[in-house]
Amino acid sequence: MRLTKGITTRALATTAAAGLATALAVPAALAAADQPASTPAPAGDEVVIGWINPLSGSAATFGELSRDAIEIALEEINADGGVLGAPLRVEYQDNEFRTDQSVTAAEQLADSGVRIIITAGSAVVFALDPVAERRDLLLANVGAQSPELVETASTYSFIPMSSAEVTRLAELATERLGAESVAIVNVDNDYGEDSADAFQAAFEELGGEVVAREIHDVGATDMRTQLIKVREAQPDAVLIASNVAEVGHVARQARELGIEAELLGITFALSPDNFEIAGDAMNGMHGVAVTFREDTSEQSAAFAEAYEAVAGTAPTVYAATSYDAVHILADAIEEVGSDDPAAVAEYLMALEDYPGVLGPTTFTEERAVDIPIFEWAIVDGEIEPWEE
Repeated sequence: MRLTKGITTRALATTAAAGLATALAVPAALAAADQPASTPAPAGDEVVIGWINPLSGSAATFGELSRDAIEIALEEINADGGVLGAPLRVEYQDNEFRTDQSVTAAEQLADSGVRIIITAGSAVVFALDPVAERRDLLLANVGAQSPELVETASTYSFIPMSSAEVTRLAELATERLGAESVAIVNVDNDYGEDSADAFQAAFEELGGEVVAREIHDVGATDMRTQLIKVREAQPDAVLIASNVAEVGHVARQARELGIEAELLGITFALSPDNFEIAGDAMNGMHGVAVTFREDTSEQSAAFAEAYEAVAGTAPTVYAATSYDAVHILADAIEEVGSDDPAAVAEYLMALEDYPGVLGPTTFTEERAVDIPIFEWAIVDGEIEPWEE
């Protein structure tokens, strides 16, 4: 089994010198069509994994950070001999974060012989999973966290579902903050609704009361109408289950409207965009998140250094999930001797304590990874551990 390699000098030098444009140049075609995709590739042919994420449109930043991290992983894997004696390549497809384009891209990749596809976004994954089941594909989810993804048939998630986060957050809100009542503000999509439902169920199980539940549109910047209702409910705490940037608007406007309740957040809350929008209003927020921290291991530190050299910024959790996913999938293909989705899936389900850059990684019965969840507080604009 190939373990995650340290960041090689060759990888850094090659990627930095060639630039991302060269790294993403379209390489040679797949092996001959008469060679089944599920058989080991002979030395010299390529092993290809698909990738469907946004590289244009409002969510392009996510796709770019995922792609940059994957390019680093590919450099390392191919410098170490590739997979099954052949170079590993990822074929990138821009979906503009649209479900229809995602389905079209998946069909095209399947037609070309690709059997494994990396993707993200709850709506996208829900749209692709039936295609994957019909075309015998494996979906590797590196960013969607809707708890309902456990109902999919062909999706394996390299990021925990938000239900794991919000269940723990409900416990912490009760135990550490003494919250007896909570209001929820969530975005109107699968991620927001499912996360809010899971939190409410966990909080009420602990004896708490959800006194208000307000929903805002995807991409909204004015949540004052919803927050006025929250203020009237006088909760002890407010959970914000919204997307990047939306969290910042909710936090800032809540404080502007005089809401003094504790603010609670999950993974998306830690995006730098929220701090730029909300400023000091983020101070005092508590939450939990699957997050990348470069101080957790030598591998994490090496990945952070390599990513910053390529992308010019520190890696986010989604860069880390993409990086780990490619390494794990490469290990799986190497170990089982092919890219057969059933064999790769069996390998993933047996994975335990893989040394990823997000920490020890194990797949659960729900086909999602179990990795450490960071309990955090925002103090003077800085993200710090949430002290008991």
